[in-house]
Amino acid sequence: MNIELTEVPSELIRLAVKDARLSIGQGLTIDMGNWGSNNEAGEICSVCFAGAVMLHQENMFDTKGRVSPSQSNNRPQYLFLDKVRSGYLKGGLQRLLGEDFFIRTSGVSKFLGFAEEVIDFVTYDDCENPEQFFLQMEEMAEFLETQNL
Repeated sequence: MNIELTEVPSELIRLAVKDARLSIGQGLTIDMGNWGSNNEAGEICSVCFAGAVMLHQENMFDTKGRVSPSQSNNRPQYLFLDKVRSGYLKGGLQRLLGEDFFIRTSGVSKFLGFAEEVIDFVTYDDCENPEQFFLQMEEMAEFLETQNL
């Protein structure tokens, strides 16, 4: 099923947080090293931040656990999520909105460049628990909303 995901960065982050929480609730492991994987029985056992959206919004996993953003019309959205989950907000926005986004919005570009340097971002693997990561992602979404993104 190929659906169109939002291109609004703050909404996309909130969707990924919701789907990652849902994945954990279903007993899946969050593994940022893979889009997703299956166990020996062919059941999905892990997803990454973007992989949770691939699973719950597009049901993209096959029985061998193979999944890639290139299988979807939503590739820019998944690449955005892959960047921001590591704290690379500027790079994520470039993936989602295009390289020329920062040329067209030079004031926002300068502000985001500064913000990216001072944000004390903790990756999922370094967080004490998943909720610490999700709260930080929600703060990022709130920041993006203040920038009308």
